[in-house]
Amino acid sequence: MVIRIRSNLVLLISLVGPIIGPTAVTLTLLVSLTDLIHAQDNNQQEDRRKEEISRRIAELGQGQPGDNNQATTALIGMGAEAIPYLLKVFESNPQLFRDQTLLSDHWVRLRAAHCLSRLNYTSIVNVLMREIERDPHPTMRHIYVIYLTRHDLEKSILVLVENLKRAEFTIPDITITLKNINNPLAIPMLKPLLKADQSPVRLAAAEILVLLGDASGAEILLSQRENPDLQLTAALFLPLEYKDEILPILKRSLTHADPQVRLKVAEKLTDLGEPGGMQPKDKFSLLLEALERESNAWQRGSDLFLNEIPLPADGIIEMIGHPDGYDPHGTAELRRTTIQRWRERELNGWRDYKTTTGSHRLSEGNHWRHRSLPSSDGHGQLLLLDW
Repeated sequence: MVIRIRSNLVLLISLVGPIIGPTAVTLTLLVSLTDLIHAQDNNQQEDRRKEEISRRIAELGQGQPGDNNQATTALIGMGAEAIPYLLKVFESNPQLFRDQTLLSDHWVRLRAAHCLSRLNYTSIVNVLMREIERDPHPTMRHIYVIYLTRHDLEKSILVLVENLKRAEFTIPDITITLKNINNPLAIPMLKPLLKADQSPVRLAAAEILVLLGDASGAEILLSQRENPDLQLTAALFLPLEYKDEILPILKRSLTHADPQVRLKVAEKLTDLGEPGGMQPKDKFSLLLEALERESNAWQRGSDLFLNEIPLPADGIIEMIGHPDGYDPHGTAELRRTTIQRWRERELNGWRDYKTTTGSHRLSEGNHWRHRSLPSSDGHGQLLLLDW
């Protein structure tokens, strides 16, 4: 490059020297040399910047599940110049739906959408709607809708209700997301679902409507009191004003075979103000029992990014303060080892157990709450970081 600059300057001097004189030639030489060096530096910086953006795009699928990893942080920090590279991620078609697991390629697309959302890309709503319409994975569609809430709340509510109609495994997540949004715009959209063919869809719509203060939801739930398959679900959803109707159902269910159901019933009775509510030690014991029984890794909890639905390992970790190396996808032996450590703490006086940092202790004040990953942009908590 230096040789090229020198040859260009020699040519310049030979052309203009006889015309403008030696002093002017010297000044021209200095100005031209400076301009050429600056142009070279700018080109090198631009090339390095492009390489850095491309490298970060390639790293979007790395790390633990969730919106953010080091690549997303870097790309958001780069600003608008990263947008064309992020858009290229969506030039390919989404993966076919095989199971509930989200793979690295899924996270590349989700994190690219997250970056575009945080960068306030002007056509982000169009990008998200296109992906919602064409992605076959229910969880992918649900997360895209979460991103959409940041830009078009009414449209996101409409999409959530449409996804609820599909009666897929994301019904619990959609239900809690709509409850967290807590917007009356959903009422007229949800009411037709009270007549849906699928009972999970009807009950989910009724639960949300009850929260939104619409009486039609409570009527549907009350109508299930004599249905042996749905009466407990309805009782768990109905609020305090229906205590007399649901109390007998709840008390009969305290001996339910499923420990997670017993836990929900006990917590509901506590919410209704019934005496003798669940003590933390009892809750801890039920969570351990539920975790030991659960055969599906995705239902054990602790590493899922959709933490709005508390699963057994999530509840235990919330109480003891740290995960203790528990991996829901690990071998049966590794899981048994961790659960045994938790069981020993319970037997040896769980109230005195402290985390390695000494900053947290199990206590009666530690009650599980529906929780999400904390928001990174100050808009509260709703399922994922983009809200």
